[in-house]
Amino acid sequence: MFQLHCNNCFKSPKTHPKLNLLFAQCRHILCTTCAPPTSRDLKCPICRLKFKGVAITPQVPPKLANYFEDPARILQLHSKIIKFQADQRASLKRGRIVLEKQRQQLTKRRIDAIQHQEMKRVRFDQQQSSRERFHKQVPLLNESSSSDEVVWAPVTKRKRKPSVSSTASTDYGLDFDEIFDREMRKFRGL
Repeated sequence: MFQLHCNNCFKSPKTHPKLNLLFAQCRHILCTTCAPPTSRDLKCPICRLKFKGVAITPQVPPKLANYFEDPARILQLHSKIIKFQADQRASLKRGRIVLEKQRQQLTKRRIDAIQHQEMKRVRFDQQQSSRERFHKQVPLLNESSSSDEVVWAPVTKRKRKPSVSSTASTDYGLDFDEIFDREMRKFRGL
């Protein structure tokens, strides 16, 4: 810290141990002998501005104490503050990037789920339509009728014959609906 002294008479507490100093509102340091007496109309003897002073003691207010601190310590503190705030801004930026990636992944999962549901619905509709095709009646032309007339006859269900290569077919003797229902249960995992 620098050596304190009166800015008017240049006395210092080092040379005059009983010297009391005042810190003026105009940022001048004056001893009690050079400072004007406590009157509202008096001015600083150096700059002639209105005088208002605070005694320089160990209990000086924190705002004023900074004037008597080592500037290197204050600069070091400010550089730590600057680094801290820069780190916080970088952390916030990283956090926003992570949250945006998570939001994008969630959106993609939702879209995939919707597409999966749509594919399941389409597959179910296809299965329903194929079932309906198997159960539909097939038009047969009657030889005696004209080409515009169609006679509808039900589809005949044939029993499945075992293939020559198979020795024990479990489908022997079952009609088409039974086989279809059994295969659908296998497909659905029932």
